[in-house]
Amino acid sequence: MKLDALQHALERAALPRQEVAEFAAALARRPQRAVRVRPGLARATLPFASRPVPWHDRAVLVSPDVRPGGFAQFAAGDYYVQDAGGALATRLVDASPGEVICDLCAAPGGKSTALLESLGATGWLLANESISTRLPPLQFNLARHGAIRYVLSHVDPEPLAAALGPIFDAVLVDAPCSGQSLVGRGKQTDAAFQPRAIQHCAARQTRILAAAARLVRPAGRLVYSTCTFSYAENEGMLEQFLQEHPAWRLEPHTDLAPYQSAALPGSYRLWPHRHPTAGGFAARLRNTASVSPATDGLRNTRSQRARMMNAIHESQVPAEFNAWGTLADGSVWTLGQRVIGWPDVPPAALLRVVSGGPELAVRPHRNWRPAYGLARRGDAQWTPRETLQLNDSAACDFLHGAPLRSPQRGWLVATWNKKPLGWLKGDGTWAKNHLPKTARLTGTLSTGPE
Repeated sequence: MKLDALQHALERAALPRQEVAEFAAALARRPQRAVRVRPGLARATLPFASRPVPWHDRAVLVSPDVRPGGFAQFAAGDYYVQDAGGALATRLVDASPGEVICDLCAAPGGKSTALLESLGATGWLLANESISTRLPPLQFNLARHGAIRYVLSHVDPEPLAAALGPIFDAVLVDAPCSGQSLVGRGKQTDAAFQPRAIQHCAARQTRILAAAARLVRPAGRLVYSTCTFSYAENEGMLEQFLQEHPAWRLEPHTDLAPYQSAALPGSYRLWPHRHPTAGGFAARLRNTASVSPATDGLRNTRSQRARMMNAIHESQVPAEFNAWGTLADGSVWTLGQRVIGWPDVPPAALLRVVSGGPELAVRPHRNWRPAYGLARRGDAQWTPRETLQLNDSAACDFLHGAPLRSPQRGWLVATWNKKPLGWLKGDGTWAKNHLPKTARLTGTLSTGPE
């Protein structure tokens, strides 16, 4: 990579010239692996050695020779594999129980699951993703996580803001960007540092950020983050936004002072040659307006309205559900060929834009069948009718997609160490594996240290 082109992309990002070559070398290396640990799970229980990430209390760094996705604990949801830089944004959101939060560009779901962990048993998350091809991994990661206090939407940020208005306590914009930090992982090339790529992304980010501001209530907060380094997509983006939105202020976080950007105090940068991460940028802004700006309500185009107003209606669980287990309470809705179950009714505004949620049942053909997310569901309201407790060897076989021997009949949840993994369907001799292909793990699996 040409150092002049790199320096030009950084512009006023205030990286000393003598560090540019070191930065370029770090970009070409694979970043150190990291995971985010479930709340309440002690770091010592992980199946590998780790050390804390300084800027987040539940993110830890993993030895380079460890493949964290190769353990049964990963499949069971004890931790989420995520670059340590991503933890910066969720630290700034600082979600609290009872809040209503929007993750505006939510795929693949790492930050959404982190926010849901902070919301706990109260509050709501709107996980929105406007790009169709990015929806499946978001849906899968939310289902595997077992969370239930979320609404999934598939709407462009501008019509979403027009439909909902300023209803959120916090909005996270993990903006689509040039992805310069992904070069070391082989997911991006040096072209990400070209002016044309940066300008294209900055124009899109300007539009998204302006729409996001219309979703935040007075006194609410807006967190903007990227996984790139260019000044135009980071500090420059915020400087432009603050000029055009005088009611907004940058809100520093004192615990993150060691990572403050020299180009814009109150915003934060992570560099791959300084910090154990691929890199990243994040900042938090506060809406100081006392009155919400006027919104368009639902007066958008007919095609936009048709995409958002889904045929969702409150319903009952299918009759087949009785053979799967018991749902003691909650709010059940039918959306096309899916049945969604929330612990209670979500805010009415979110139902205007819903395209999914925690699934109870799906009907791919003529008959209803239990959803993968139902097996993984983590609330006390749901109890499966039958479970099959797996030992370490059988758990590895199940996670590879193999059928298992069992005298049980019908649908049953495979569990390992009292943690649900997915569905089996038994015929009295064998239990057919119904783990989705995306949930199956390849290669050698381990259940922990020998």
